[in-house]
Amino acid sequence: MAIKQGDVLRNYTKAIIESCINQAKSLSKKGQKIKNGTLREAFIYDLLKHFLPPFFGVGTGIVINNKGNESKEIDLIFYDTRMLPPFLENGDLNIYPIESVVAVGEVKRYLSEKDLKKCDTNAHYLLENIWKKNKWVGSKPPDLPLQCLFAFGGDKIKGLEKNNNEWTVKYIKHLTLICSIGNFSWAKVNNKWKTGNSDKNYKEIRRFISILIDNLITVSNQRWIWSLETCPDWLGPYIRLILK
Repeated sequence: MAIKQGDVLRNYTKAIIESCINQAKSLSKKGQKIKNGTLREAFIYDLLKHFLPPFFGVGTGIVINNKGNESKEIDLIFYDTRMLPPFLENGDLNIYPIESVVAVGEVKRYLSEKDLKKCDTNAHYLLENIWKKNKWVGSKPPDLPLQCLFAFGGDKIKGLEKNNNEWTVKYIKHLTLICSIGNFSWAKVNNKWKTGNSDKNYKEIRRFISILIDNLITVSNQRWIWSLETCPDWLGPYIRLILK
């Protein structure tokens, strides 16, 4: 019997996910916490590298705008290499201009209700202090970067299995995509939260990856079209900032 191509793709995806999860587990001995940096690298290089289009880069560091404002340290910074390159990327200190950033995210070993609120606060900081304070060319800025959160485990937070539940609406205002392995994945669609359950085939992770990649491409394409229409001098303000 011939094997369907869809089945091959699903099996391949499942194998990649299982490998990433097993590696993360193997790096953690009993009573020893996995370092966030180790989890971040496993998430990026063992999972996402198989699905990201070639014109996307991903790193960790800080995001700056053309006014000189800096973000806090960010676990995941997805950027479009067609816009502006990273200003500094040497492993210890990485700096990315907001114009090229299409998504940011955090990676957690274990996600609690407190962590979730804190991650949303961090997402709000990037929006208010970096995105809104950047000097954008044209009548309005391009689409906001996607803000996501991925956890290798977590609490069964009460009520989060319900679409657009009251707790989510009240406390999670800036994150747009969330996944907790074995628990759930959420996505904000048309400004409303939609949740997806987990299963033995990692449905929650597959859903997270597919929505993440799809939105990365959507935001990037919108940014690219916007840049062609406005013809912005994105590098100029940074050069003038350096020369001050």
